[in-house]
Amino acid sequence: MEQSGEFVTNHWILFTALAVVLVLLVNELAGGIGRAVKEISPQQAVQLMNREGATILDVRDSGDFQAGHIVGAINIPEARIPERLRELEAAREKPLLLYCSTGMVSGRTGSLLKKHGFGRLYSLRGGISAWQQENFPVARD
Repeated sequence: MEQSGEFVTNHWILFTALAVVLVLLVNELAGGIGRAVKEISPQQAVQLMNREGATILDVRDSGDFQAGHIVGAINIPEARIPERLRELEAAREKPLLLYCSTGMVSGRTGSLLKKHGFGRLYSLRGGISAWQQENFPVARD
């Protein structure tokens, strides 16, 4: 038993690194349970749209939206969500698929929508970039 204490003392940097890795691992594993938004692949997004009639919400600015967006998407930039919540009332009980450029902003927006009572929230993993990499259709205004 004394030897293990001595070993830990001599290799404290390794044990600190181990503790950090374990904390990060537990955080990542537990994080999926409480997330407001479920990340889904472009293929899963197509299934969600086709099978469940998901509402598609593009949270990028209007210039990016006009340059190319998922067909049928509604454009409400992230910063304007609180003032334009009424436009999403019809989607409150349906699945709501959020996307941005790379998938980072849509998750944050989903957390905000969750606080306003939206339940079935999904974020397109990789955003419109991942959608285009799969050669899925994009509309341009």
